[in-house]
Amino acid sequence: MNKNAIFYAVWVCLFMFCEGGHFVLAPNILKQIFGSKATQLYGILFSYTAVCSITQIILQNLFLGDSVKSYNRFFIMNGFLSGIALFLLMVFFTQEKYVPKKIQLQVTKF
Repeated sequence: MNKNAIFYAVWVCLFMFCEGGHFVLAPNILKQIFGSKATQLYGILFSYTAVCSITQIILQNLFLGDSVKSYNRFFIMNGFLSGIALFLLMVFFTQEKYVPKKIQLQVTKF
């Protein structure tokens, strides 16, 4: 990517396109599960972004050096952790599609 500016721009745009998923999914899922307490819980869950950021800074200071190998190892470690998160999401997340109560009532009448 460092030799092709267009590929780098596309990669950054794709990364930013996926960035806001938790702003869309988390509030809706919390509302479905916890009802009126969802707003408070979202505030608590969103505060963990700071914990993750601080952890990322500590990991960068521990693992990154002046060599390219240290960056490669760091990116592989982050990819591995993202893979674990994807695995946990695919295996343990069993949320069903949300159907509003009005639609549920109409469906049950037939």
